[in-house]
Amino acid sequence: VTERRDLLREALANRLGQGVTITIGGEHRDARLAPFTLVTASYRMGPLSGVIGVMGPTRMPYDKIAALVDHTSRLVSGLLE
Repeated sequence: VTERRDLLREALANRLGQGVTITIGGEHRDARLAPFTLVTASYRMGPLSGVIGVMGPTRMPYDKIAALVDHTSRLVSGLLE
């Protein structure tokens, strides 16, 4: 999957402005991502915006990963101020 940057780029682009999002296995739009979980959070400062995330197995500690991704997105937003 990591060799297919277009696949990851598309998966991340659909998450802009959505806050913390968790997509597990078959919930992904693209079946090639079914073996994975994607936990993302968006960040924004003025005209700059983006998405950060963690991609991992379908079984992982979602609460801890979501908190980590959310915290990191807030830190990045703060750095851009």
